[in-house]
Amino acid sequence: MRVPVRGGDLLVLATDGLCDNVAEEEVLEVIEASAAQSAAEEPERLGVDEHALATALATRAYEHSLDREVDSPLALLAKDNDIMWGGRRPADIPVIVARLHVPAADPDAPLPGPGHPPAAPPPP
Repeated sequence: MRVPVRGGDLLVLATDGLCDNVAEEEVLEVIEASAAQSAAEEPERLGVDEHALATALATRAYEHSLDREVDSPLALLAKDNDIMWGGRRPADIPVIVARLHVPAADPDAPLPGPGHPPAAPPPP
């Protein structure tokens, strides 16, 4: 699967240790809170502190993995498929956060990823 990216995009790479324990909406809340904190601490900095955000996401997932009272995204999906699973899921939780930097030539051009770039679409 190819996902087009542009210069300045924030990339969050994580295993199921994050996704099984923290809902997508909550991941976005953590990112927004981290951006607000970075702006308050370093107004001249653009975006988030990548290391602090990775730590915040991994910490949130770890805390949720210990909470047996609230169903995780994994438990909700299991129940939707008639599998009885409650609480959270202990797991390894590696999280990598990076900001994509591109050459100054055309920062808005999408990057093709590995392999040959896709063929240009035919004109309309």
